[in-house]
Amino acid sequence: MSRRVTWSVEEKEACAENFQRFLFSGTLPGKKQITDVQSKTPVLEDRTWIQIKNYLRNTIKKAQW
Repeated sequence: MSRRVTWSVEEKEACAENFQRFLFSGTLPGKKQITDVQSKTPVLEDRTWIQIKNYLRNTIKKAQW
């Protein structure tokens, strides 16, 4: 059973910086796009691609309120 780990400020900033166009357009990136960013961004290596996608989904949903 996994434990929830709070997103650090660095992880949030890395997501905002690298997935900016998706956040603005309200769409989600695919697995390949997420894994490409993960390989270039060391701070996101500890997260799974699904965790990143869920974070982006929740951020987009939160912004639409």
